[in-house]
Amino acid sequence: MTSAGDIINWNAGLWVSQDYVLRTTEVSGGYLGVAGTRARRAASPARSWHHETVGGRRYFMYSSLPARYSAQLPDYADLARQAVRLQGDAEAIVSEAVAGGYKLHLDAFREGNDDARMKRMATSAAILCGMKAYIDTRGLSYKKSDFFRKMANELSINHVKYLPKTWRGLRDKVEAYAAGAALNEVVRTKNLGNRNAARFKNNPLIVGWVCDLAGSQKNYSGAQIYRNLVRQCQASGLSKIPSMRWINYFLSSPKTKNLIKDRYGAGSRHNCNYRGNTPMQKAPNAGDCWEIDGTRVNIIDHAAVETDAGGKRRHVHKYLYIVVVRDVMSGLPVGWEYCHVESSSAVISALAMAVRNTGYLPCELVHDRFPGHNTDEWQWVECELRRRGIIMTVAHKAEGKAGVERWFGTLQDVFMSENEKYYGQGVKSTRRHAHRTPEYIAEMQRKATKNGFDFDAACRETDAILHNHNNRPYSAYSKKFKHISESPQQLHDMSERPNAFDVADHEYCYLFGLKRGISIRNYMITAEIDRQTHYYGIDDCDVTALYTGVKLLCCFDREDRSRVHVYNGENYVGTFNEITPAQRYGPDRDMRAVGKIRKIVADNEAYRARELAEIAARKRQAEASLPPPPSPSPNGACPGVQSGSEAALLMGALIGKHEHEAAETAFLNETLPAASPQNSGDSDEEEDLFINVNRQY
Repeated sequence: MTSAGDIINWNAGLWVSQDYVLRTTEVSGGYLGVAGTRARRAASPARSWHHETVGGRRYFMYSSLPARYSAQLPDYADLARQAVRLQGDAEAIVSEAVAGGYKLHLDAFREGNDDARMKRMATSAAILCGMKAYIDTRGLSYKKSDFFRKMANELSINHVKYLPKTWRGLRDKVEAYAAGAALNEVVRTKNLGNRNAARFKNNPLIVGWVCDLAGSQKNYSGAQIYRNLVRQCQASGLSKIPSMRWINYFLSSPKTKNLIKDRYGAGSRHNCNYRGNTPMQKAPNAGDCWEIDGTRVNIIDHAAVETDAGGKRRHVHKYLYIVVVRDVMSGLPVGWEYCHVESSSAVISALAMAVRNTGYLPCELVHDRFPGHNTDEWQWVECELRRRGIIMTVAHKAEGKAGVERWFGTLQDVFMSENEKYYGQGVKSTRRHAHRTPEYIAEMQRKATKNGFDFDAACRETDAILHNHNNRPYSAYSKKFKHISESPQQLHDMSERPNAFDVADHEYCYLFGLKRGISIRNYMITAEIDRQTHYYGIDDCDVTALYTGVKLLCCFDREDRSRVHVYNGENYVGTFNEITPAQRYGPDRDMRAVGKIRKIVADNEAYRARELAEIAARKRQAEASLPPPPSPSPNGACPGVQSGSEAALLMGALIGKHEHEAAETAFLNETLPAASPQNSGDSDEEEDLFINVNRQY
């Protein structure tokens, strides 16, 4: 229990009474008396058991209590809430001067000063007078520093100008005033009447040299610029040389910073205020834009097995890498893929997960030139997305996808840091809280190795981190979005998507699924995937009629092989269900596949019969419109054809038999050579028979 006055807030510090310390801690009264005496003899105010007498009671400064005894007291926040505020001597002197004491000294500083400066200087003079009166009244020695330390601390807290902030400088000011110096001589502005800075500022040679040295992109330090400037001034015969302080002051002025903005390079954060920045509106709807990028997951390494170039398997430790597809409007990661190295296959897998989870493609897709952006695999996907009307934007700098870059930092600082396997921020981060201690990381790695922390375990840890992010309201951790009580998942689900492109199952499988070139045979498609054979019945008779024996592009869902989506090039043909093979042996006899195939065959037979019937009907209709054929002559000759002519020979069965034989006899008589005298009957040699077939045409 605390009594009135046990805890006070005095002289910008928290103090606890001696009675409260004796009641609350295990310290004895005798030890406390000895410790207090030793504290009085110590020179430093940060000594243990530092105490003061306030209102007739002894109080100990809370920050000076040994850790052994301060641990037995309530924590600082609880004590501060119970503390009674008392005005100390130093605080009273400053408060009195600020409240109205300065009015007695305004006339001493009226000349050459504006109203604001005159009031500030008069306030400092009133504080100086109050300190002298306090010292004279209590007979304090100027050799003791306690009072001057308290006053210096109070002046620093209240930002009092024209008085030193160190206790020694403040003591010298009070001594000078007590020795008879005038107030306007003790309290005065620095460098009053000094025109050296203006002389150097108006010297075009010095200003030009400094700007050349500072803006040369060699990034000289202030000391290097000063040394180079001294050499140039000496070489030019200038007797007046600016000081190092003037150079630093000149370089820190806004006008000079604007002139030498390229000192640190175009992309440096030190000159970020001089870049053009076009105000940009946020994406109004979910699906307006997705950003793709990859980063390392900042949790400890996991065990993995890799195969080297010689085919030897090695046990190594690797860090997890994640490729994320993030919706710009809601900030929701709609898809991601884990890997060890960023590649085109990882980017495509992350994009496939995003489309599967959302059921749509965005209006715009932003990505960088990731490793594998020029592979045939990604080029085909990008071409197909462009063909569907999606805007594909390639960001050549991090600023082109700044949202996902900043989101990675938030994911690390807020969500990954809650995981015990988190090792810290990037290696270039210089924040004090950026990294966990090497001892802690070594202990976590030892535990992870003992528990078999591998790739799958690292993926599960990261899944939990992402799930935590997706379902936590923005107001729980963000100052910028402290008024948004929804989580990223809720914002995405609540938003309309007027600019997104809905994706059907067959389109998804065409873009991201397994693809095989297979022909239709026996009214089905037979595909072997992962050493398993799948059968898909083609129950569309038109597809069977048009594409049997034709190699088609068959697309399968990587997670569900129950359907096949068939394409002829880029044209969608249809989707067909898998048929489970019939089982006629054992207790699990199942012959339903027989009935399905019989129905498909029957449908195709009926389809074929209908097609043939339609063809026959069209043929009869066409024959009815033809003119009647000419009637044959009585002797079988065809009217208009000369008997024995070549035309009669070519008519074949369309003329009578006698006419055809007469034409053949005439042809043979014409082509056979006549008998010569030497070959007439008295020769034993036979003449070869030669028939010129070309003369038939």
